Amino acid sequence: MRVRRDVAITVMSCIAAGVVPAQRPSAPPAGGALPVGSGTENPHGPSSSGLRVVEGRVERLTRRGAVGVGGIMVMLHRVGPDRQGPVDSLRTSGRGDYRFRYRASGNDRAIYFVSASWAGIAYFTPPLKGARVSGDPARITVYDTASIGVPLHVRGRHVIVSAIDIGDVRTVIEVFEVANDSTRTVVGRDSTAPTWTAAFPGEARGVAMGQGEVSADAAAVGAGRLRHFAPFAPGLKQFSFSYTLPQRAFPLTIPVGEPITVLEVLIEDPHGSVGGAGLREVNPVADAGRTFKRFLAQEVPASAVMTIGAPVSRSVSRSVAWLASVYGIAIGVGAALLTGLAGAAWRRGGGRRSATPANDPAQLAREIADLDAAVERGPPASADERAEYERVRAGLKERLTRSLARGDSDA
Repeated sequence: MRVRRDVAITVMSCIAAGVVPAQRPSAPPAGGALPVGSGTENPHGPSSSGLRVVEGRVERLTRRGAVGVGGIMVMLHRVGPDRQGPVDSLRTSGRGDYRFRYRASGNDRAIYFVSASWAGIAYFTPPLKGARVSGDPARITVYDTASIGVPLHVRGRHVIVSAIDIGDVRTVIEVFEVANDSTRTVVGRDSTAPTWTAAFPGEARGVAMGQGEVSADAAAVGAGRLRHFAPFAPGLKQFSFSYTLPQRAFPLTIPVGEPITVLEVLIEDPHGSVGGAGLREVNPVADAGRTFKRFLAQEVPASAVMTIGAPVSRSVSRSVAWLASVYGIAIGVGAALLTGLAGAAWRRGGGRRSATPANDPAQLAREIADLDAAVERGPPASADERAEYERVRAGLKERLTRSLARGDSDA
């Protein structure tokens, strides 16, 4: 059972990530933009009967500060359940200013946003809300690019190890927060060069991208490494991936490989142990009836090595509900770290939110996709497991529907 990701969800993910490779703009509709009139604030975004205006500025961030980018093409986009595509386009003034007047139309759940391309990378505003949008919500910050000389720093790494299941394997989820503290977007030197990589154990099976700000389409697995090819703009980015390990792989030795600000290991085993890399046991974490022993370390050097011990114990059935909840634990832990690092992380120009709200439509859509992918990778489900899967998926889908109706997300 495979998941087909809707175009609207794909664009939401692009907005959350902040950057995508730029594509050739399409021509605006005949007749150009419509005149603007009065309107009232709509928390769901522009209504189908409103006339709207957005006034913003495109800036390039340098070491000396932000400077306006004149003569750059900007495009107004519409994405909705009924249709999606460009609405209008123009070039910025000499100071980098732009102004669109447009009429919102069609489905009220449609979102509108503005993009600008610089050095082959597209950057987006948040979705536009209200009759008039200006200031920070309409500002687009672009960056020069670099393929060398811009280091990426691991602010946080979280390793979550499940209880052993009936197949004598354990599921492992790794969550990373990686920072680009420069004023340039990191790109690969060519189409085969990744912007960042992460190692995984040699016995790992079923390696797959999970939730976060990096699309699965922008990652590849091979030769014991997960490789990211997406452009990496300045700021902090969170992503995760998962895999399974046979019980014989434990005790598991993992070289850290690069400096880490905060390292955390969670293991769902009362007899589990973690050593090395300065890790110390702290209070456990409980969720959905499951308890995880928790180990923390700070300022971990690249030469460190951690060892995770997980003795053989009575097998437990890994339910689909657990798969859904453990993804929540992994992302929740990462969100908490992001909040703690907010003061230290380099953030300017649009300031993407650190944590995604629990009822964010794009987040819920990714949870559904991750749940489907986890079931697809696993062994054939029993009738009870299939029923549990349908129950959990229906709950997520209901939350997604309610969230879209309320307009919970900026995307």
